[in-house]
Amino acid sequence: MENGSIVEQDIWDKGYQQYTLSVSQNQRENAFLERFLPARQGSALEIGCFPGRYLPLVGRKGYTLSGIDRTPRVAELPSWLTGLGCKVGKFYQADFCAWQAESRYDAVISFGFVEHFTNWDEIFVKHCSLVAPGGVLLVTFPNFGGMVQKYLHAWLDAQNLALHWQEAMRIARYREICARQDFKIVFSGYWGGFDFWLGGEAKLSRLQQRCFKVLCKLSRHGASLPSFSWSAPYCGIVAKRV
Repeated sequence: MENGSIVEQDIWDKGYQQYTLSVSQNQRENAFLERFLPARQGSALEIGCFPGRYLPLVGRKGYTLSGIDRTPRVAELPSWLTGLGCKVGKFYQADFCAWQAESRYDAVISFGFVEHFTNWDEIFVKHCSLVAPGGVLLVTFPNFGGMVQKYLHAWLDAQNLALHWQEAMRIARYREICARQDFKIVFSGYWGGFDFWLGGEAKLSRLQQRCFKVLCKLSRHGASLPSFSWSAPYCGIVAKRV
């Protein structure tokens, strides 16, 4: 499969240089994972797994953890996860597009991975192919295609927005692929209420700084707001192989 990534690998590697491994503190994403990932003694693969912040949460569900990522720092994850009491499988430093899996998994997950590829549909089909019978697929990504999110990121966060392929944020396309791949959809749509963040080192004008402060205040209470397609921070799909 062609690697249609729109983000050069050195951008990721440079961003990870000073990163300290830690468990996710994002209450919205943690709650989504807790709600939709069933607890079981099985195997789990995270695609684009570094920096591994979600893997301890998956491990607490009973899964043996594996992952794949191109960054060299993926080699640090097994010992870190073992130290947290997780069961660890295999971790691969490899290009997912060229990688040949040794087995299928009871859970295949990715957070914010598919939307960095022009051939996101092929990437998603490969996700599907790695799910074992009866297993679950959980894929989420930011909703930068929603009208409000798109406008705000274009104004305040344009450099980061350019690293995301907005064609990959149309959830109906994922439903169509799942139907062709013999999956039963558990959830598909938008979630998270309202939230906003800056992904890069944006240089904001005074007006932009004031606007961002207002958005941060709104975000602190945004989880309780309705998740509309035009304003929700996230979208995603959860499906079970039948």
